[in-house]
Amino acid sequence: MTTKEEFVAGPGLPLTDAEFGKDGAMYFLTGGRRTASALWRVTYTGSESTAPIKRDSAGSPLPELSEKLLKAPYAEVIENLGSSDRFTRFLARVEVERRPMDELKKALKDSNDPWQLIDGAIALARQGAKSDRGMALGWLSKLKWSALDKAKKLALLRAYALTFSRLGAPGETEWKDTIAALDAGFPAGDDELDAELCRVLCFLQAPQVVDRTLVLMAARKDTKWPDWAELATRNSGYGGAVLSMLRNSPPALDIHYAFCVRNVKGPWTEGQRRQIMEWYASVQSKSGGNSYKKFLARMQGDMLKNATEGERKMVAGWKLPQPKSLFDGIPSPKGPGKTYTVAEVAKIGSDLSQANLENGKKMFKATLCYACHRVGGDGGSAGPDLSAVGGRFTVTDIADSLLDPNKVVSDQYQFSILSKKDGSSVWGRVVEEKDGQLTVASNAYDFTQTHDLPRSEVKSIKPSPVSPMPAGLINTLNEEELRDLLGYLLKK
Repeated sequence: MTTKEEFVAGPGLPLTDAEFGKDGAMYFLTGGRRTASALWRVTYTGSESTAPIKRDSAGSPLPELSEKLLKAPYAEVIENLGSSDRFTRFLARVEVERRPMDELKKALKDSNDPWQLIDGAIALARQGAKSDRGMALGWLSKLKWSALDKAKKLALLRAYALTFSRLGAPGETEWKDTIAALDAGFPAGDDELDAELCRVLCFLQAPQVVDRTLVLMAARKDTKWPDWAELATRNSGYGGAVLSMLRNSPPALDIHYAFCVRNVKGPWTEGQRRQIMEWYASVQSKSGGNSYKKFLARMQGDMLKNATEGERKMVAGWKLPQPKSLFDGIPSPKGPGKTYTVAEVAKIGSDLSQANLENGKKMFKATLCYACHRVGGDGGSAGPDLSAVGGRFTVTDIADSLLDPNKVVSDQYQFSILSKKDGSSVWGRVVEEKDGQLTVASNAYDFTQTHDLPRSEVKSIKPSPVSPMPAGLINTLNEEELRDLLGYLLKK
């Protein structure tokens, strides 16, 4: 069992890369985006050995075990395949995969050892032929779900998933047998097991999987915080923003469930369709990453594609709750504004001790920054998260970006110019290319608004030198409002 602890920390530490040198020291770089860069070196001054040695459950160094297995008789390799130590099993499986699969088939013909059968099936899935699917499933069918502990159950589900993904979908008999082996175990009352059971059973289109999954989604009212959340409490700036986002975080396990059931083909009942559609509407207001709402829209679209035509018409007729627009309730600045220069903004930002952060938050919305950027989990996601901008950029850097966003356009958020063969052009971001179709988002404020463009009609796609962000948005503010905005962004 391992534990995590904070290793290196500090306000304004924009990590860009890290590496361990031959001298045993850790080197990392900070900087980026036109900020000052620095190279850091971290060394250990204690007396304990820092040699990177991993050992198996018997205390033998794993590199030595690996070398030993390379020359070991096949029976010894198979014996290690059934080890209670997962590192030993891993090395044994890697060695099995190096050798002919016919030897594995002979060795496991009469085996009833759970780990040998599970890891043997994984090896066969990875290195065997499609004709070996029946044998791999035969090994797994020897195992009774109720007789396995949690670790073996999770490994069994992974073995099934790998077998189907690499050796092909099951035939009718295999399909029935696999559902019969797993269906009674769902739900298991354990988040990890239920997540994997849902994944496999949805792939198999198990008859009751939608009903049982929606019951789990209806019952869950909480989201477990990650174990690293405690670190965020140590930093009042960036950490506070992280905690704010976590307080409004989406239900991660429910999203996984929705992701799985989206592939289960209709018909569903009317109640099931209404529950899942209302769930999609309810999670729109949660705080996710930059692609959060785009992923939700894609999941919902996939789910409806797998519905029947009648179900799609039924859903289209419902008046479902609509997500709140980012432009609802946006305040207006008092002004009067002016055309600011970088020097003027830097001067105003040189002393933010009297900045009204609450009013700065209002100005963040009034200047429409809120529509594309988020601070503390609140705002749009078309542009970079500004929660920690104070730890990475100076007031001059921020002023430069606000007044001349075209000066440096990040490739992460850059739009493209799509020149068409008919002489016209389209400006936007290509969010997907599939089956000869480009999906293009042209609304910088909402990437869920897209249109399709046949790839055959496009002559060229080039990065646009024009930023999606309009220039001079702060010019609507008076100096006091601008000071408050800068204070809010820099948290001063």
